[in-house]
Amino acid sequence: MTKLLSLIFVLLFLFTTSLHAADRRQFEDTIQLEDQVPVSIVVVDDADREVRAHAVMERAFAEMRQLELQVRDAITRIEAATANETIPLSPAALTFLRKALDLSALSEGWFDIAAPSPRSLFTKRDWRRIVLDDANHTVTLLSRWMKFDIRWLLHGMVVDAALATLVQDGVTNARVTVGEVSRFIGRDIFTPWGLSLNLAPTGEARTASRAYTYDLSSAAVATMTAQQAEHLVDAKSKRPVVPTFKSITVVATEAATAAAFAQALISFAPPVGFVFLQSHSSIKGMIVDRGGKIFASPEFAHVTRSPADIPEIRTAPDTDQGPSDLRQKWKEEGKEL
Repeated sequence: MTKLLSLIFVLLFLFTTSLHAADRRQFEDTIQLEDQVPVSIVVVDDADREVRAHAVMERAFAEMRQLELQVRDAITRIEAATANETIPLSPAALTFLRKALDLSALSEGWFDIAAPSPRSLFTKRDWRRIVLDDANHTVTLLSRWMKFDIRWLLHGMVVDAALATLVQDGVTNARVTVGEVSRFIGRDIFTPWGLSLNLAPTGEARTASRAYTYDLSSAAVATMTAQQAEHLVDAKSKRPVVPTFKSITVVATEAATAAAFAQALISFAPPVGFVFLQSHSSIKGMIVDRGGKIFASPEFAHVTRSPADIPEIRTAPDTDQGPSDLRQKWKEEGKEL
């Protein structure tokens, strides 16, 4: 009798849950940032709360626009400054630059918003030449002619800012996407949020048999393609990137961290990049080389939904990569300092 009552209770619970899910909806609004990158916010909530959902998303968009405006204004003024000139910053711009420097330090300089700065034999122009005064909300550059690439980090930070606004307004299930950077909380209507990846080799047609979906919740994701990396600069060599990968996917707690490490990994050959990835416990990821070979964190070793076939998952390089391996890169970096 006890078992029968327990079964009835479970069935009633499942029935009630399914009815509740049936009353839930996805609400989505979109805008564009100043650089014409599409922005999407999806909120999952009860069907009768549509007006509230759209109002909350509009507040999140306003926060994103404000952050973007203040950061772009600050970067314009900083790039025009002379060496050792003190530039006042808004709180948002100060937060952005502090995050940029923290991520540069965490990535040992492989992520660097100052990567486009011209290379010189006599003058260093990298993140270490940016000096912040947090107490007085100012920044000083120790070198002239510094140039900045803020696109990826800014996309990550506006995603984080939007999600923080949604959470403050009581949203528990949402997805915020700016270009190739997304962050998720809670779940979709019936399932966890899904991350879909096309793992076909370069030149191979996109087919269902090579698409894989991973479940996500309370995580941020940034995906970098070879085509996107071709327009970026190697943070250490100051030369245009020549990608040896098809795609890079990084998962982290914050979108800013995911975006920064996706950009950091563009400088490495896939096996070396994977060693770099594994050396940072705060991030997980997957690197697909141009032939379709996969180097992935253990969390990516098993597809959670809709697998048609499982590609070869490489969790470590088979052989030392010679002069281009990570140890040599660290050695070369030591010579630069």
